[in-house]
Amino acid sequence: MWSYSHYLFNYDYDFVKRGLLGTLISSSRILQYYDAFYYLSLVLLIINAVLIYRLVTAMLRSSSFTFSVVAFLFATSQSLVYLAHLIGYADQIGLLLVMISLSIKNFNWQIALITPLFGLALFVHEGLFILFYPVILFSTILRLEIVTKKHAAMILLQMLLLLVLTGLMANATLPIPAVEQMKASLQTITPYHLRDEAFEVLSTSSIENLKMMAELWTQRGDVYPSMISSLILTVPLIIIFMILTFRILGQAKLGEYIKILAVFGALSPLLMHLVGWDRVRWNNMAVFTSFITLYIVFDKFGTRRVRDFLSYEIAIICGVCFLNVSASAALMDERKADGFPFKEKIRYISEVFKGTREFPEVTDKY
Repeated sequence: MWSYSHYLFNYDYDFVKRGLLGTLISSSRILQYYDAFYYLSLVLLIINAVLIYRLVTAMLRSSSFTFSVVAFLFATSQSLVYLAHLIGYADQIGLLLVMISLSIKNFNWQIALITPLFGLALFVHEGLFILFYPVILFSTILRLEIVTKKHAAMILLQMLLLLVLTGLMANATLPIPAVEQMKASLQTITPYHLRDEAFEVLSTSSIENLKMMAELWTQRGDVYPSMISSLILTVPLIIIFMILTFRILGQAKLGEYIKILAVFGALSPLLMHLVGWDRVRWNNMAVFTSFITLYIVFDKFGTRRVRDFLSYEIAIICGVCFLNVSASAALMDERKADGFPFKEKIRYISEVFKGTREFPEVTDKY
């Protein structure tokens, strides 16, 4: 219900962050129903899955054994499971914009299309700037053979515009009474209980978020077990992707600023730990952005600048693959997705066909 609650946020009680989608659909009661939200979100998830599949297969089909191994490693990751768990979340919109950006080869077209599209996306969720804009920025700059003053000015203008818009949206809040009125009004649309915590973000400023997260990390020890288990599954992947990225960039003898941009593009989702409590989510998004950063380098230089993995490196990667397929992925709200052989998922599908379980299955909390 968290993502569905966000889907319904609107401007009925004044301009507020994350209210664009709800305002656009407010004139259509059908689009406000949970089923419409679910199937629209499912379509977006499928599109992203297809586009990610294209990145993976491009590496698998390359002449490089190293890139084939890395693509297979990513395909086994629990982060892909987590992406399905994020159905309905704004992360799907941000990821789609990254994929669109990668498909636009012309610099002018990329700036012209991504600037307004990403700007609109910030009206859906301001955190997308931290999550996905750095990897788009890295892609934009790396593709340029020579960065002219005109290029630099256009990139700087885009970055400043989106940064200012992010700051404005992060602090576009409503008084608590207005938020409560909005929730009461939207609750009449659906029989499912909308999440109270989801609406709290509408009255919380960026500074208050920072204070809240500082208290969370310093005063609550219960957050660390889930954080550690998530890092065990995500950090090895991120390190492998980053090592290979830096090997290629080092051989290409590019400037240090390119390497800094690569780090920022790959690891920017981890900055969300400062302002958002979805610890496992940010770690998994960093797996995606680090893999996409590697793909951008692969797309630029091909396979000619990378050596095959050594035997001990292959052994490490095999160990990471085994960990990926055997571990249970930590999800939000302290839930877990069981890994191979997916007994719970098979049981659920069987019960759906028998008519004893609903599809989509709705719970008040999630």
